[in-house]
Amino acid sequence: MQIEKQLEEKIYDTVSSAIKDFEKIGVAFSGGVDSSLLAKVCKDLGKDVLLLTVGLSGSHDLKTAIEVSRQINLPLATHVINEKEIADDMKTVSRVCGKARFQDLEICAVYYYVLRLASEKKLEAVVNASGIDELFCGYEKFCRIFDKGENIIKDTVQKELGTALESKQLKDKIASMFNIKNIEPFLEKDFVQFALSVPQNLKIKNPGDRLRKHIIREVAVKIGLPNEVAMKQKKAMQYGSGIHAFLKSR
Repeated sequence: MQIEKQLEEKIYDTVSSAIKDFEKIGVAFSGGVDSSLLAKVCKDLGKDVLLLTVGLSGSHDLKTAIEVSRQINLPLATHVINEKEIADDMKTVSRVCGKARFQDLEICAVYYYVLRLASEKKLEAVVNASGIDELFCGYEKFCRIFDKGENIIKDTVQKELGTALESKQLKDKIASMFNIKNIEPFLEKDFVQFALSVPQNLKIKNPGDRLRKHIIREVAVKIGLPNEVAMKQKKAMQYGSGIHAFLKSR
């Protein structure tokens, strides 16, 4: 499929441009298809890759990351978040992020620990796969609005993209605390424009589509990710890390 090949090339070109100044790169890693795809691309580009995963003890992301890191043969660094440290650290995150939405604060909390781990590992840059879910209908909400028509889906993509760009600004602030570069290649303008041109039926099939972002999964398999990894269902980092449940319970 020509569009799939074009997307593969666009992903490699975009990531290559974004990380060109760094030989060693940290990848914010959940073990899902997006972060696994990004890690594989960084590896293929010849970078020294270190996967970075954080979560509360027993969390989904910690378990999955350990398993998937072995499957894709990349080193993994983890930090098990202590519940006692979250209260103090959330004060820092809130101070840096200001009057942000709760969803943004919990995402920034996850990245606070990712970036702190990166700092401990002497990394200068961390890359993440934000933008894929927004651009390729990865969120479950796209199923709920599927029957409302293509224009509504396009409008929702734009809204989600705007939210992702706002979230990036907050993550950039957190990154600056540790003197680390936060890199989000899939939010770059050229990649966004290309992704928006990809036909919707290559992203989501129907209201009951449990996988979604199909063309991303196809590219992931094509570049060598195990099928099991490429077909993992979506679980946002704030949920997979256990941060969301913990903060909601307080």
